[in-house]
Amino acid sequence: MSETHDPRPTPAQINAMMAANSPFHSLLPLELQEIDEERALCHLDLRPEYFHGGGFLHGGITYALADAAVAYLVLWRAGFDRKAFTIEGKLNYLASVPAGTEGHLVAEARCVSFGRTTAVVDADIYNDSGRRLCHGIFTYAIR
Repeated sequence: MSETHDPRPTPAQINAMMAANSPFHSLLPLELQEIDEERALCHLDLRPEYFHGGGFLHGGITYALADAAVAYLVLWRAGFDRKAFTIEGKLNYLASVPAGTEGHLVAEARCVSFGRTTAVVDADIYNDSGRRLCHGIFTYAIR
């Protein structure tokens, strides 16, 4: 009996590839923790600079985290030799995160539909206690 080898990169290899090739990831150092055909989990440690002057976590942080988790899942399925980009992304904010909050956020992306040239993916953001902070849906182009 022979073992089947998955030629796709591991989460650690994907993290290293993004750190080396995406300047954006130096600004938002998220970490892919798990990935398979249906789901990707990303982690981001909270930092004081992620909070806006109004005293809450900036929505751009959660949007970028969700969008990145979706991109990883789409590229995992399509192949990292392909290009994928957001056509549309919508994020509903369900709970706020006050300034001074420590811990991390977790983004979970789940495939809804995957075609030859487009993908639709749900994304949720949770705090480290498991409370859902945001829910969204993204449509991606695949080239």
